[in-house]
Amino acid sequence: MTTISQLLNRECQCVTLEKNVLEETFHSKILKANGAEHLDVNALSERFFSPSASFLDPKELDSMQSAVSTFQKILKNESVRKELLREFPESLKHRFSEGGVFLSFDFHLTDQGPKLIEINTNAGGAFLQKKLVEAQQECCAEVRDALPTKEELDAIGFDFLQIFLQEWKDAGKPDRPKFIAIVDETPQEQFLYPEFLLFRELFTSHGIDSEIVSPETFQTNEEGFLFVNGKKVDLIYNRLTDFYLTDPGNKTIRAAWEKETVVVTPNPIDYELYAKKTNLILWKNDDFLQNSGIGEEDRNVLDRIVP
Repeated sequence: MTTISQLLNRECQCVTLEKNVLEETFHSKILKANGAEHLDVNALSERFFSPSASFLDPKELDSMQSAVSTFQKILKNESVRKELLREFPESLKHRFSEGGVFLSFDFHLTDQGPKLIEINTNAGGAFLQKKLVEAQQECCAEVRDALPTKEELDAIGFDFLQIFLQEWKDAGKPDRPKFIAIVDETPQEQFLYPEFLLFRELFTSHGIDSEIVSPETFQTNEEGFLFVNGKKVDLIYNRLTDFYLTDPGNKTIRAAWEKETVVVTPNPIDYELYAKKTNLILWKNDDFLQNSGIGEEDRNVLDRIVP
């Protein structure tokens, strides 16, 4: 039977993106940002945003949410953690992890339901999606019902900030970070550099100092603390693709993370537990899962969702 979402994806040709709203909510913020002088905002809109919407069936969404909850549950299982972290030093195996900020589950839609392709600890685009939703117009009742309210949209930015503050709290740190470094190789050349600007603006608008830097910018002291231009770094929003932080240029970050002189999110433990590609094989090993104490209901979810 054809679902409403399938019908809309096939038949709805509406242009739902309101460019004037996008100019107000996205272009203006980017143009005002320090470090955005080289960006062509019109080209960015074409790069990031589709003029038409896609639709998802509620049952498919429920299936994906169930899978995410199952993974969060089984990755707290001690036997599972022990197996996945067997190559890590004992001093690091106890570290708390729920995958880091903006943990992403990549599903492909099939006739048999959503299938998990990968889990990504280095996902970007969340802030861009917020800007995209803010610029949607209601082309029909179905689209109107699917869009969040203004109050819900206003809460999203605050929720983004809370994700970082929760990472800080989960690391056992008091109060909240005073300085957040957004880190990537040659950040101004990155595809998602405009999103880095949006996050920096989010942090600074809530009284948290922030800079977008490359790894070689960091200085360190004898205690292992990291500094940027004389300012102590409390938390690193890690956009690097060196997931274990073992490249020569990133070893300073790795050392500070191991000493717990800085909070790094996502970090190597996050990657090893959630995003390492070979983990997908383990999720299909029913004997291992059963021997680890994973219940039948959770094993069935994994069997259904992991191809």
